[in-house]
Amino acid sequence: MSDIPERRRTRKRRGSGSFASTQQRDTSLLGILRDEPKFRWALAGVAVFVLVVAGMLPKVWITSPPGFMPVVKVSGLDLLQARSLRHSAIRHAEEGRTSEALQAWSSAIANNLGDPEGFRGILRLANGVEKLEQRWIGPTLSQAGWLLRLTGTNEADLELACAVYQKNDLHDTVTRLLGATNRVLTPQGNAILARSLFESGRMEEFGNVWKKNEAQFGAFPELQVYRAAWGAAWGPAAGMQAAAKALAEATTKPDLATNALRLQLSVRAQRMDTAAFDETFQRLQALRADRITDHVRYWLLLDFIGRRQQAIDRARNYVTPPQTAAEAEMLLRVWARLGLHDLAVDFSRTQMVAFQNSSQLWLLLSRMIIAGQKWDDVRTVAVELRNNQRLSRFLSGYSYYLEGVAEHGAGFSSRAEAAFKSLLKDPPEDAMLAFEAATVIQRLGYAEPARQLYRGLEKEMGDKLVFWQQMARAAHDTHETALLVAACDKAHQLAPDNLVLANNHAAALLITRSNATEAVKLTLAVLNKAPESPIARINHALALAQLGRHADAASQLDKLQLTTLDEQEQTFYHVARLDCAIARGRVEEARREIELVELRYLFPPQLEWIAQMRVRLAPKKA
Repeated sequence: MSDIPERRRTRKRRGSGSFASTQQRDTSLLGILRDEPKFRWALAGVAVFVLVVAGMLPKVWITSPPGFMPVVKVSGLDLLQARSLRHSAIRHAEEGRTSEALQAWSSAIANNLGDPEGFRGILRLANGVEKLEQRWIGPTLSQAGWLLRLTGTNEADLELACAVYQKNDLHDTVTRLLGATNRVLTPQGNAILARSLFESGRMEEFGNVWKKNEAQFGAFPELQVYRAAWGAAWGPAAGMQAAAKALAEATTKPDLATNALRLQLSVRAQRMDTAAFDETFQRLQALRADRITDHVRYWLLLDFIGRRQQAIDRARNYVTPPQTAAEAEMLLRVWARLGLHDLAVDFSRTQMVAFQNSSQLWLLLSRMIIAGQKWDDVRTVAVELRNNQRLSRFLSGYSYYLEGVAEHGAGFSSRAEAAFKSLLKDPPEDAMLAFEAATVIQRLGYAEPARQLYRGLEKEMGDKLVFWQQMARAAHDTHETALLVAACDKAHQLAPDNLVLANNHAAALLITRSNATEAVKLTLAVLNKAPESPIARINHALALAQLGRHADAASQLDKLQLTTLDEQEQTFYHVARLDCAIARGRVEEARREIELVELRYLFPPQLEWIAQMRVRLAPKKA
């Protein structure tokens, strides 16, 4: 009996052991995976990886400075890639692989447009390269502008960007950025400013900057050459000979020779010494250092001294393509001056693809092609502007102006009108471009679209005399009386001593028959200074007649020879005679005069007055 409990305990233990064993050795996949420590670690790793990736991909990190537009947002992955690319760019540059370094910097910038370091890196590299590949020039200049937007008033960045601008002959940009009177510059900044002032021909300002910073400039040997050039042609007469000698000595020094010869060209062009200019030019060519700038200066000198054909021949034979937009602009301007519009057409067909994002070049090119009356090419430029995503944002409307000019030139006036209507829907944002378009359209005879363009420019150009003069012409052509009076009044206010504007103001007042006293005052002042002017005397007579001084008005008209007047002058002569005849009760004379008035020259208020006079002069029914 004692064996039985023992066996029971054994079975119990075995049963218990069997149960425990079953729990530890669960053969289901979930059980195995749940109980395996390595799997749990792997699962945790995957979870962490997913979280990290999820955090790296969304563009949630703002890297642009506060208030910067557009806001630059990047992802964590962008930041890592930008960092890696920066290191690659530095390594490529150290190993002399400039193109690869520029590409790496550009890629780093593309990954993080809000990081100034990327822009600084590529600008430093570009500024240190002797001759930058053409394909990098445009992007580098754009990156300089973006850096200035990012860092605002940072002096080091400003000087870096201006150094790049100067290297690419954008001297006007440099002087605009550095030349503010309230800006305090470092010695390097002053040196950059001085060079660009000289290169842009602002010699008086160069002299002032030099005088103010002469002590600082001793550390810049190249700038001393600029000073010598300035002194040789633009400085005090007493020092010109010594300065010319110093400049000549600089042309013999290997490290200064190229720039010294270029500056010597400027001096000899200023003195109009063609023989000496040619000698220096040949030395520069021997060094293979002649630039488009130097050739253009030679052509302009030849043209100025009367040797235009030689200048034209040299310009036509020059085949080196421009490398920068500034050089291309220089070529287009000198071609325009020499009347070489066909070269502009060739340029648009063969070379413009390298500068397709330069709005200034497209504008210059379109004007030259219009001047050359190549209407198919003008249409092509218009289409190019609309298809260029970067330029179409602000030149789409201008492209319709070009299209309209081309259609008008080709003899399709209805198509031109349709194009000008499209222009009105999207006028150029730039006020001067819109003004240019309005002026040309008006000259071509499309007065109404021109008037509408002018009306949209009053806020931005209302302080400019030329604007009100053009506005007055547009109002005159469309016979819009109120606008004509306002425009003539504004123009006269801006130039009160101008006799033509005073006469126009008086004429506008006479149309409305509303202020005869002021009209008499204005016309008398004009007549006293221009007594031989027929229209001045006619306007004075009209003003006197409206004021009720009909005898004096008739006396003024008696001094005129009717046969010497043009058709429009004759019309207003007869209007004045009509006014006098009616006032004096001379009905038959008035009836003769009213039939001699050409109604097409009259404005609505004048037409209404003529209609009233016809009723008054009509024979009474028996």
